[in-house]
Amino acid sequence: MDGAVLAWDLSRVRDHSKPIILSSGTDLNREFSPDGKSATVVNLDGEVTQWRGDDFQIQETLFSLGKKLKYGLFSKDVRLLAVGSTNAALELWDVNQRRLIRKFGNYSGRTEPVLFSSDNRKLVVRDKEHHRFHEWDLSTFQEIRNFPSGEEDSGPLRWALSADYRWFLSATYMGDFTLTDARTLQQSNRHLDIYNVISAAFSADAKRFAACSGLGNAGIWENETFQPVAFLGERENPIYSVNFSADGSRLITGSTEAVMIWDVATLLPRIKFETSGLQHTSIGFTPDGNAFSSHGGWNTEDKSGLYLWRAPSWEEIASAEAGEKAESKQP
Repeated sequence: MDGAVLAWDLSRVRDHSKPIILSSGTDLNREFSPDGKSATVVNLDGEVTQWRGDDFQIQETLFSLGKKLKYGLFSKDVRLLAVGSTNAALELWDVNQRRLIRKFGNYSGRTEPVLFSSDNRKLVVRDKEHHRFHEWDLSTFQEIRNFPSGEEDSGPLRWALSADYRWFLSATYMGDFTLTDARTLQQSNRHLDIYNVISAAFSADAKRFAACSGLGNAGIWENETFQPVAFLGERENPIYSVNFSADGSRLITGSTEAVMIWDVATLLPRIKFETSGLQHTSIGFTPDGNAFSSHGGWNTEDKSGLYLWRAPSWEEIASAEAGEKAESKQP
């Protein structure tokens, strides 16, 4: 399993314990198409590849950027690719036309693209040397504004930025959270009942945020008020990543032993995928919620890869549970 890219098909006619190996390699960033029928990735060697088909079994190399990369980010519709830098200008690429649109910015240190706006007109990048976010207008390639991103020693995963760029959340390892309104720079600080914080994420509407812990649990809070909504998790293995589905109805968590999908309304775990030994350092749903991906590696080796699973709908889960109950009642 040397940096493999995997997919799990959850249909009842397959053996769910056996992943489908799509390819191997070290992937830097991935994004599903809006219809969830393809996945596009860029790796550390600067190669842009797309997988499509019912089991993502069809592979096509789209193009190569011609250099090794440190940072890369696709827009949500996979039309654009932003490339970061360790000591130079950023680059914006047109994925469909497979060409460089423009180089912009001139940063002296590590600069990471972190979020496109939903209309692809703006991009936020993170200047890791000076601890600032910079918002760029991609029609004029002029900087709109910048605001604090927190100190680097807070950890690369212990922060989240809402999709509308308004809210920035940062957390210390011991559960001290800071919520910043990026429009006014007003900050709210609160110590929350979660420790060994590893990762955080906003819901799509930014009304809630979630955080996960190395102690094997996760929590959901109301944004702005810090009012707790739920605490969940088996407290058995560290949870490395957490994320919401696009409609906010599901929460997904990834530990070293399993990926779990939770019903936010009932706070009950709905399905569990055993993935023993795999560290899920970044996890998320497709836009339609029918699949999810994880970027991570096996904890016995310093290898990483992209892993894809098909995620059943609530209706499919209910149908499967009803079938299992009916089978158990048969003599």
